[in-house]
Amino acid sequence: MSEEAETIPFQAVILCGPGSSFPTFTTNSDQNPKALLPIANRPMVWYAIDFCRRMLITDITLIVPPSSYQAIKTALHSNPQLTFPGLATPNLLAPKDLDNNTSTAQIFRLPEVRDIIKGNFLTLPCDLICELSGETFLDLWAVQACRPGGNGHAGGLGVWYQTKGETVIKDDKKSLPLRHSLLRAHPRLKMLSSHRDAHIYFFPAWILDLINQNEELESIGEDVLGWWAKAGWQEGLSASPFAHPTKVAHPEGIAARTTVTRPDCLLAENVIVEEKSSVKECVIGANSTISTGAKLLRCVVMDGVVVGKNCKLTGCILGRRMQENLVLVRRHAFTILMVKICTAEDKNSKLMSSAGMEATEEELQEFIDEEDEQAIADDNLA
Repeated sequence: MSEEAETIPFQAVILCGPGSSFPTFTTNSDQNPKALLPIANRPMVWYAIDFCRRMLITDITLIVPPSSYQAIKTALHSNPQLTFPGLATPNLLAPKDLDNNTSTAQIFRLPEVRDIIKGNFLTLPCDLICELSGETFLDLWAVQACRPGGNGHAGGLGVWYQTKGETVIKDDKKSLPLRHSLLRAHPRLKMLSSHRDAHIYFFPAWILDLINQNEELESIGEDVLGWWAKAGWQEGLSASPFAHPTKVAHPEGIAARTTVTRPDCLLAENVIVEEKSSVKECVIGANSTISTGAKLLRCVVMDGVVVGKNCKLTGCILGRRMQENLVLVRRHAFTILMVKICTAEDKNSKLMSSAGMEATEEELQEFIDEEDEQAIADDNLA
């Protein structure tokens, strides 16, 4: 290791998930968590700890679910493979809000995790088995990334590896759109279709603030690194003065099995999104409910709206106080979309219901005729 790298203090954060991808072996995560599964007669997490030890990193913290805390704590003090003579035992942290649905970026927004990270840090998974010496990566980061760039911030380093004998990633699309700003910044590009993310990241301390201030970032590997990389060549990624503090004001209202594209959605207070529903590129007003199976794309939903089960809406504007049965019509070169709603005065319905979404042919023709008559009248006045 270079002298420069040795002078840079580093912490290591090892993420130990519950092992949902190994249900055969980790059904009871209280007694047999993923981090303790044997690999060549050693607990899985031993390899990640050893990887850090070989880089002379001694400040190591294992982030574990509360259900796995006691089993891993016992193993760290009693398993001979996890006791390192002359070295301190790795720290163990089980944030109270960490569960199976917590994304990797959300982990670093948890207050307990933010409190333990004091400077530059390395994050890696507990299932890492890497024969390469981590000193090489640390030297590379010290030489190329740790110095502040033009914006005054130090850079980071990620590790990808080439797969061997595995299926190459393919895309059926015959074209790939590229931004002009990307080509201007990097005229020569190379696309690698047989590399995978090793989930080894060397981060400067300031990245925690970026993650904490942008709650739409969920995955470290996809969202955080993707946004960070684009910031190097794409203009306009700085925060807007009109931006909301958070895209989803009430995350507890989103059911587990749902799709909400947080980067391009805005959900106000007390919004309920039920299971098997999908919300993409939408603005949802306060106290609204998206019922089970509903699919919304590029919609604006005002306050207090209830979208019924299995409704599919595209490009709609929905409000609870609309009086007409037909709320949105796009004519000429656009598709005509007819939506029937119930008004707040309907005593037998909720404030907003999407039942009976289809308009009849008579209603459609009547509305078009009215629009034509209005257009003729407007032309005569002109």
